Amino acid sequence: MKSIGKISLLLFLMSLCLVSCRNDEDNEGPTTTIPVEPPQINVQSSIYGLVKDNQGVGVEGASVEVDGELIGQTDVNGAFSTGTMQMNQYGTHVSVTKDGYFLGSKFVQPDNGQRVYTEMKLVSRTKSGEFTAANGATITSNGNATIEFGSAVIADKDGNVYSGNVNVFSHWYDPSSASLMATMPGDLRAVNADQEFQQLGTYGMMAVELEDDNGNELNILEDKSATVTFPVPASLLDGAPSTIPLWHYDEDAGYWLEDGSAPLVNGEYIAELAHFSFWNCDIPENFIDLTGKLLSSTGNGLDLSLIKFTAADATYGYAYTQSDGIFSLKVPKDQELTMEVSDYCDDVIYSDVIGPFAVNTTLPDVSITANSSTMYDISGKLNNCTGGPITNGYLKMQRPNGGYSILYPNDQGEVSTVFMNCDAISELTLIAYDFDDNLVSDETTLSISGNPLSFGTLSTCSQSAEHFDVNYNGELFTIIDPYGGAEGDGFYIEGLGVDSLNVSLYVETSDINTPLVPAYMQVGGIDNNGDWFQGSCQGCTNSEITLTESAMSVGDYYEGTYDVELPNEIGVILNFSGSFRVEREN
Repeated sequence: MKSIGKISLLLFLMSLCLVSCRNDEDNEGPTTTIPVEPPQINVQSSIYGLVKDNQGVGVEGASVEVDGELIGQTDVNGAFSTGTMQMNQYGTHVSVTKDGYFLGSKFVQPDNGQRVYTEMKLVSRTKSGEFTAANGATITSNGNATIEFGSAVIADKDGNVYSGNVNVFSHWYDPSSASLMATMPGDLRAVNADQEFQQLGTYGMMAVELEDDNGNELNILEDKSATVTFPVPASLLDGAPSTIPLWHYDEDAGYWLEDGSAPLVNGEYIAELAHFSFWNCDIPENFIDLTGKLLSSTGNGLDLSLIKFTAADATYGYAYTQSDGIFSLKVPKDQELTMEVSDYCDDVIYSDVIGPFAVNTTLPDVSITANSSTMYDISGKLNNCTGGPITNGYLKMQRPNGGYSILYPNDQGEVSTVFMNCDAISELTLIAYDFDDNLVSDETTLSISGNPLSFGTLSTCSQSAEHFDVNYNGELFTIIDPYGGAEGDGFYIEGLGVDSLNVSLYVETSDINTPLVPAYMQVGGIDNNGDWFQGSCQGCTNSEITLTESAMSVGDYYEGTYDVELPNEIGVILNFSGSFRVEREN
């Protein structure tokens, strides 16, 4: 449940970020908190991606940052995209946060003019146990990983001794799991104690967060520690070194930083940790940049496929292929590498041993032919309701089991992909989304029979289930998937859209067909001239919100209209109006 203070702070900080980003568009790239600055290779690129939970369900309303810049929220399908912006070809950091989940983050290595894809799964922030700080305790996490706290070792947010109740949220990331690459933070790029960039091979990692009963952050007292055991899976135990370097994760920069070591004792690494974040037991290696292209049996680029290169000592690099089958990533240097390509079902459909490579290398094109009978070339076109091509939207391609992919159109509204039918389904459900007009297509069924397959043209002429429209200065802006919920007797709505569009409001009651005055409201964005606008009020006047439908329970909708006057930072009144339909989430 959110509070007005939290909502106000979020939007205030976001507005500062957006103003800063506009003023610094020509800088040399984001500053980092790691001890050595990564190389900066400026390119103009865009990113699109999917954020799912551990069950493969899209996570809606997650905040997405690219190199520290807030670019928006995931939509109802867990999808996000950026416009063209300056990125770092050496590595652009994408991070995702949402209440109830641990941080998710990945790197992409974009070429100039390229739209790059990434995907991640957020791990639920599960409470593993609680204890009284004055007494200490041993908490068991998933996989039988443990965290042992001595008595009186906990600090409050100000660093003072804390003796109350401690809530422990933790997750052990299984290094042998097929889902590790999707769930773990970053891509195992690191900086060692000598301030050298390295690529890691993991033998296990942990996320640990501590809170008091009011949700305030706790940690370990200065000069104290907690003992954490990292189980080593049997499949990795033979290659596990007797002592392994420890690394903690820099959440801002996306790099693992070397910080101590841990001995192997009875199949577990035993680590003494002086603070909590993400921790990792890893072997470091030097690396090179490896690029290449995957082709299907028909010669088309094999897109959205996970590709992994693993050395004998378990260090590795991984990436997703892009729309043309191209991949680019960092891999261990001077080592033979096992190259594996996985399909949607996490089955390896191609494997080969390549290398070693001493310098940055571009591989010859790789054709995947062994599973040609399950590969289908799918194409079609997305049009808006007036017949023009959709360029700001996407196609959702859903399997019967609920799994799905997101495909973005080119400038002509065309989409194409190589679909791998690893689960032998007979049909796909297709739906197109148009963000410019806030419209969607009707669902269409595509039978998986024959090759190639065309779904023709999908036209978006139906209203999206959720939206928040903003009329400002003669222009219409739309947030296609806002987030809403109940707060006391009232309700709140938050949302982020394209062009830095942001909305946040709270109303203390939720009566229908009665003019309501918002207790707090903020609206901001960038208009068609590229000028920033933002207005906000607390204890608002000359502002009305009218509900025509009120959400009585989770899954119902808040629907209505608003007409408000919001002062900007120098007191000039800005007029906003519009309609909204937002699902209640809590």
